[in-house]
Amino acid sequence: MSDRYRRLPGPRYQWAAIGVAIILVLSRLIPLIIRPRGDFDLHYGLAMRLVAGEFLYGPGFDRVYPPFWALFHAPATLVNYHLAMILLFPVGVAGIVSLVVLLKRMADRHWLVAQNVMFWSSAVAILLAGPFLHRDLVELGVNSLLVLLTWWGVYLWTCNKDALASVPLGMATALKCTPIAFIAYFFWKRQWKVAIASTIMAIFFSVLPITVMGSRQYLASERYWLRGVLQGVSDPDPSKTVLGLDRMGNLSLRTALARYLMHLPYGHPGRPETPVDSLVPDEPPEPLYFDVITLPPATAGRVVKIILLAIAAATAWIFRHRVANRNDPQILWECAALSIAILLYSPLTWAQHCPGVLPAFYFMMRAHYAGERLPRFVPAVIIGFFIVIGVLQRGLIGLRLAGLLDAYHLRNFVLLALFWATLRCRKIPGTTATRIEETNRATGVLPQRNTPAVA
Repeated sequence: MSDRYRRLPGPRYQWAAIGVAIILVLSRLIPLIIRPRGDFDLHYGLAMRLVAGEFLYGPGFDRVYPPFWALFHAPATLVNYHLAMILLFPVGVAGIVSLVVLLKRMADRHWLVAQNVMFWSSAVAILLAGPFLHRDLVELGVNSLLVLLTWWGVYLWTCNKDALASVPLGMATALKCTPIAFIAYFFWKRQWKVAIASTIMAIFFSVLPITVMGSRQYLASERYWLRGVLQGVSDPDPSKTVLGLDRMGNLSLRTALARYLMHLPYGHPGRPETPVDSLVPDEPPEPLYFDVITLPPATAGRVVKIILLAIAAATAWIFRHRVANRNDPQILWECAALSIAILLYSPLTWAQHCPGVLPAFYFMMRAHYAGERLPRFVPAVIIGFFIVIGVLQRGLIGLRLAGLLDAYHLRNFVLLALFWATLRCRKIPGTTATRIEETNRATGVLPQRNTPAVA
């Protein structure tokens, strides 16, 4: 380990960093106590309909949530809507903390560092993912919980507990379709036991609402939900999503590519003149908004599909090897890349959906602070990510420039660059016996090394 890491700020500054984190958490909690906000009203409304035995997807209820999402939120209906938000907020904070602790345990197997270094490497990772984590607190941390469930399953699998691993993986998949990518990953890696068990658990949780709704209402809701999702993702026009025309702020790669391949007319919610809240343009056409290529929507859709399939095929080829050792750090990098790919391939990805970037940043920072050299261009991607996501906010650069950045989907391509950078990190080795001895001499007391789990 480099000598510079021995001179990192001590406990006094650690407590200062923790204090800043507490202030940021309170900055979300206090406004929530004053009045409800976020999308919890949709989740609570679905749960109320489920408990009442009504059809779930009435007017004003987004059809992107499956029936199990309503059952998952049903306990919240024991109290009123606002009180439920206040009571669930600490659960969301606990979920984020638990995710960090889980990632620490996984990183401890490969990159051993002193306690002080561990704290600051974790703090930098949280800082980088902070805008997304902070935004998710408005939604009570539910997206961080999904990441926690998914990575809890990966962790249990690395511990040779395939049956237990299938429970959180199956639950995450039933709550939101995107974690099914991890089940597909395990099938691709020929990890049949955990893949099949997770599939069974996903089906089990998906049909569990039938116990409350009854078969008739459940089947009607499930058909409606599936039909809406399939129509949205199969629309030949790539500027449309499950909810209709795409809006600015969607971090999906599909709609980002569509912006450069087709013309969006004035008044389209994907243009900078159209506010996300009203969806009615309140400014004249933006002179700095330019078309790049103007293909017909159907042609643009085919080009987008080819690009997405090419990226997916290349990634699958990179991931093609069997698992020889479940404690191989390459597994962590692949799963971290998969967490980011989920965000890029989902048709709807808002900022609150993106706590999935945390695993990549956590492992990058831990490996770096343990003395590993990050691959070429990876530090530049990290710096670029921090500038685009963390610095170029509306309060600093103004509404007009922030709208232009969203209209050109700069954040989407920064996410894509992070995905590429995470794949580049696959060759970073874990801690060797020699490195353990060198680190021990340089820093003193170290955390205990976990016992490797072999497939």
